[in-house]
Amino acid sequence: DFAKLKRMGQIRKLSPSDFEWFGKFLLESLGYQDVHVTEKVGDKRGDGGIDLTGTFDGTRFYGECKRWKTGLDGTDVLPIAIVRSLGGVMVRDGIKRGVVITTLRADHSCISEGARMGVGVLGAPEIVAAMQRIRPSFKDSTTGPVLRVLQAILGGFWFFWVDEGKKRKRRRRR
Repeated sequence: DFAKLKRMGQIRKLSPSDFEWFGKFLLESLGYQDVHVTEKVGDKRGDGGIDLTGTFDGTRFYGECKRWKTGLDGTDVLPIAIVRSLGGVMVRDGIKRGVVITTLRADHSCISEGARMGVGVLGAPEIVAAMQRIRPSFKDSTTGPVLRVLQAILGGFWFFWVDEGKKRKRRRRR
C-alpha cells in the first residue's frame, strides 16, 4: 500500500515496476483519471518509452517513471534527455501532455524544456510535497525545508518546487 510509505528513501527502494505503480497511485491522488501502467512487450524496453497513460481534465497524457539514485552524470539532477525523449514520443503519437515522475530533482533547464514540450516533472521534492498532502505524516529531511506543490494552468498541469528555507548569500565585490 503506497499510502503507507513514510520516507523518500522507501520510495527509492521500490523496484522499477513498483515505482511505476507508485506513479499511478501518485497521479490518481493528484486528480489524474484513468491512469494505466503500460504493459511491457518483450524485453525491458518493450513499453515504447511510455510507462503511464491516462487523462487529466479530459486530455490524454503520457507518463515516464525514473527511479534512480543518481543521474547519468552522478548528480541528483534529472537528465534533460529524459524530458526530451518523452516529448518526442508525445509528438510522434499526437499527445499534448506528459509527466516525468522521478526520484531525482529537476533543474531549471528540465522544467523550462518540459514546459515548451508539454511535459511536467514530478521530482523528489514534488513527490515529497504531494505525499505530505496525501499522508501528512510523510517525512523526508533530505529534500530540504518546507516544500509546496504549485499548480499553474499553462496548457497542462505543472509542478514546481519552492524551497522556503534557503536564502542565497550575496557575494561581496572587492
